[in-house]
Amino acid sequence: MLLKDQVALVTGSTSGIGLGIAQVPEGRRLFPRRERFWPGLLVHQAGHLAVFAGRHAERDDWTAGKVYTLSERATSVLENLAAPIDVTVIAPTTIGEGRPNPVRAELHEVLMRMSKVSSALHVRMLDPDRDRQESERLLDDFALSGRELADGVVLIRAGQGTTLRRAYLLPNDLVTFATGPEVQANGPRVKAFRGEEALLGKFLEVSEPRKIRVCYTQGHGEPAFDDLEPFHGYAHLRDLLRAANLDTQVVDFGGPDPLHECDLLLVAGPQGTFERSEVAAIEAYTDAGGDLLLLTGAVFMRGRAQLAPHGLEPLTATYGVRFGERVLIDPSGMAGASDNYAFTLDQGWADHPAVRSLNMQPVSFMSARELSISQPAEMLLGTTERGWAEADL
Repeated sequence: MLLKDQVALVTGSTSGIGLGIAQVPEGRRLFPRRERFWPGLLVHQAGHLAVFAGRHAERDDWTAGKVYTLSERATSVLENLAAPIDVTVIAPTTIGEGRPNPVRAELHEVLMRMSKVSSALHVRMLDPDRDRQESERLLDDFALSGRELADGVVLIRAGQGTTLRRAYLLPNDLVTFATGPEVQANGPRVKAFRGEEALLGKFLEVSEPRKIRVCYTQGHGEPAFDDLEPFHGYAHLRDLLRAANLDTQVVDFGGPDPLHECDLLLVAGPQGTFERSEVAAIEAYTDAGGDLLLLTGAVFMRGRAQLAPHGLEPLTATYGVRFGERVLIDPSGMAGASDNYAFTLDQGWADHPAVRSLNMQPVSFMSARELSISQPAEMLLGTTERGWAEADL
């Protein structure tokens, strides 16, 4: 699902998802200037940002009655499924010493709720201990070895004949298990359930013949998409995008129309300045309704007490977003990082679909840059009350 005419902006390290978010309806409008500072993640005209902000979040938002709550994104995806999708969960009902299988219980809960939203979803639960012959036949159909019978597997299928598409998920794709003495004494326990987004990604993979294409820029100091270096490389980001059924492709600005195949343009972590011809191509792309996600923070100029420009400042200004020359500071420290330019927030997110899955999740920010933003807009996250913008670089 991709809406047109959107611009999203993130300031701060791209190892986290931004610090301040504005939801901007039609028309160009953003945050008012305040005493409290809003480094930012902001969206113009209801962005595709909700996908990026929530794709890989762990969901553990159970109600007091232990009832799983589907996200708005899940409801939207499910309601728009056009063709039938068969989902078969092969998982033992009990595991060691007769304990209930927590993964099966989690899957049963969320899939039953999903099937109530979409009649296109056909769910079947199999226990390999009781339905071994059928379970083995299905695993063979998916070209799986059979080792999955012990731990469990989710088989997902759509279409027939030449349009048949298959996908599967293993327990580690779906849950994070708790650890510690309690687990050793009482058996496996699910710490956090990631199954909703994992399932949605596979539903889209088998039901959508055309993938959304995310084009990303290189050559301006952006981290490489095959680099595994912590806090710098984007190999993990690339894997997350692909797992979400999104294609990734590097932009070649040397062509006559370098962005014509792009559904979304991702500018992530530029350290240098875009050339005028590149800026012109990006401006033409956004003017034509293209979607832009800009992740950029404070880049310090060597030997000078000022921040380096990236060249897209005039473009973002047309949407009401202006980059300041100060760096955001917040006493909420980040383990192992500088106290001055890195901090972690785990609350303060507004109740908005773009960021709802991040509530109570610790998100770290490094070298977040001040933004000045015109009103009106809905503030989704800012620094704590103790945060400030530092001019002495």
